[in-house]
Order: sequence, then C-alpha cells, then structure tokens
Amino acid sequence: MRSLLKLIDIVTLARARVYAVLTMFLVCIFVFADFRNNPENLTSNVDFPAFYNAGRILASHSWNHLYDHELQERLYIELVPGTHTGDPRVLFFSYTPFFALIFAPLALLPYRLALLSWSIISLLLFVIGFLRVWNTCDLQSQYKVSALLIALSFLPFYAWCLLVGQSSAFGFFALAIAISLDRKGKPLASGLALSLLLYKPPLLILFLPMLLVTRKWRALAGFSIGAVVLGVLSLSIIGLSGLPSYLRMLQTFSLLKLTGRRRTFHEIDLFSFFSSILHDHVLLAISLTVAVCTVVFVMLLKEWSRFPTKAWALAIPWTTILNLYFLTYDSTILILSVLLTFEWQRKSRALRWLTLGLFVAAWFDLARLGFQPLTFAIGAFGVYQLWAASKSHDADQRMELSLPV
Repeated sequence: MRSLLKLIDIVTLARARVYAVLTMFLVCIFVFADFRNNPENLTSNVDFPAFYNAGRILASHSWNHLYDHELQERLYIELVPGTHTGDPRVLFFSYTPFFALIFAPLALLPYRLALLSWSIISLLLFVIGFLRVWNTCDLQSQYKVSALLIALSFLPFYAWCLLVGQSSAFGFFALAIAISLDRKGKPLASGLALSLLLYKPPLLILFLPMLLVTRKWRALAGFSIGAVVLGVLSLSIIGLSGLPSYLRMLQTFSLLKLTGRRRTFHEIDLFSFFSSILHDHVLLAISLTVAVCTVVFVMLLKEWSRFPTKAWALAIPWTTILNLYFLTYDSTILILSVLLTFEWQRKSRALRWLTLGLFVAAWFDLARLGFQPLTFAIGAFGVYQLWAASKSHDADQRMELSLPV
C-alpha cells in the first residue's frame, strides 16, 4: 500500500504544471477551432445566451418580465439559429433576480464581445479569489504560481465556465472572499460576502449550518444583512407583478429535476448519481440520498464543533454532492477546499492522490458513462478529510495526555 502511495511522487509540482498548461492549451485550440469552423456553436453550444438574454430584458424590456417564459424563449430563438418554440435546447435564466444586473451592461455589447468580456471577468474573479485564499494559508509562496496554473486547469472551470460563459467564477469569488475575510478576523464582512451566494441558493446548503455550529454569530449577522439587501434589490427588480413568474419558474425547475425529466449528464449531486445508477427509480434514489446526507451531516456537525478552523475546508466538498441539484461547473469551488486542506495535510500522499482523482474524474464527464465519476471522487476526498481531521484530533489528545503536569 505504501509503495502504491509513493507512486504519486512521480507527479512532481513541475510536471503537474506542465500537464496543466498543456491540457489547457490543447482543449482551447480544439474549442477555438470548432468555433471558427462552426460559428453557430458560439451560441448553440454554450450557456452564455441565457445570461445575455437576461441582460437584454433588463436593458430593453420591462424588468418585471425577467422570468417571462415566452419572452426568454423568443430572445433565445432570435439569438441561436436552428431553435424553435418548445425546443428542449432553449436555455432559460433561472438565477436570483439581482444576478441579472451584472449582465445588463454586457447586453449592450454585441454578443461575441459580451461573451469574451464575461470570460475575461470570470478569469479575473477566479484569480483574485484564489490569491485571496492562498495569501491567508500557511503555504510556501514559491509554489503560488504553479498552484494557480494547476487550479486554472481544473476542467469544470476553464472548459465549462470560461469557454462556455457559465457563472461559477462568481460563486468561487464570493466564497473565496468570505473565507479570506473570516480567516483575517473580519466575520461581519465575511458574512456579507457569503450572502452573494444567494445568486444560487443551493450553494449555501451547508455553509449556514456550519456558521451556526461554529458560533460565528457576527458572520451570520453579516449574511442576514446581505440577504435582506439582496432580497429587497431582487424584489425591486421584478416587482410584485414579476414574483409569480419567478416562483413558477422555480416550481417548474424543481419538478423537472425531481421527476428525472431534466438530465444533462453534468449533474454531480448524490441524487443525480443514484438516479443514474438506479435507472431513474426516483423514490429509491431519494431514500439513499437522504440516508447518506443524514450520516455525513452528523459527522460534519461533530468535526465542525471540534475543528472550527477546518470548517470551511470540510464543508465545501459535501456542499457539491449533498444537494438535489449541483452541476459540474459549480464544482470549481473544490479548488478552495484543496488549498485549505493542503495547509494542514501538506505531506499527505493520500491527499495528493485524491486531488489528482478530482482533476482526472472531471474529464470522464465527456464520456457519458451513465454516472458521474466526479461524484465518487468528491465523496472520497470528503471522507478522507473527515478521517484526517479526526485522526489529527486523536493525535492532539494523545500528545496532551503525554505532557507532564
């Protein structure tokens, strides 16, 4: 077993950096060549039209029509050649209203320039967030650039976010700022930053309980203030008249997910994982999901209370899979957990193997295996974290008992 663990030493930091840059270069060349040969793929095979159309509605329509299903569909058909009314390929804006404000200025630009601008903004958000967290970690500064390049090569980020215009860099940035502010002793500001994750509420499923268990009352206060402000802002955008269409969108979206009729093969949550391997036996999938969630949540509560300083790192992996709906590109936040875990497990070969597993498993999403290997890799990573945290606690207790009184 030890000899197997030592094999990871072949993947040195320098080699990993080369592999990272090479894979990014090759994928980008392939994607750009495809866009050049098939220009229609800039709209039909990317996710940005949904965000662009939300900006178009705010820029040139009544804001209370932001979630007007027919209007969003019509704008999408205008933008994407070959689509039609009732086409399942039509993408709709399904985020919290305040998030649409970001795309209103971009909607004033031609589509291609807007997509390029959003990709650049996403890259900047990722880099800033990464560096903010790195600078609060006890990690050697000479490895910073190499670590950043490797992080950028995480397929869910550069392929599913940068190249197709998804939104995960925003969530990554908000979470990174919240973590860095908390570690700098600014809990109120940390909570305010965390409230930005309300743009996609499933991201908060474990972070709020974590704040309660670790008694970060000021962070919770900051989150509450931010939530009220963003809630008022969102309501002022769509107004009371736009609220029914927003709630109807959420209801329809949830129904499609729970019945298994919405399947993109990009879901990494446990419910989707069990639904895939159980061939859409929904009740059994829900039962297994609830059972696993209950066990893991109890373990998390125990470790959060014992290790408040490790709480962020422990919460992030399980946030991605203890959900009813979580997509590949949002797993970008795993990079933050990897950073925080290496701070207290930097010499662990097992951690290096599991980190490599996260990066490799993300590629198998392209193969449509019928289930998500990334879900399994994240689960293994999360289990290791819990085991390592518990082991370190036991070691600390033994050390305290061995000290002379």
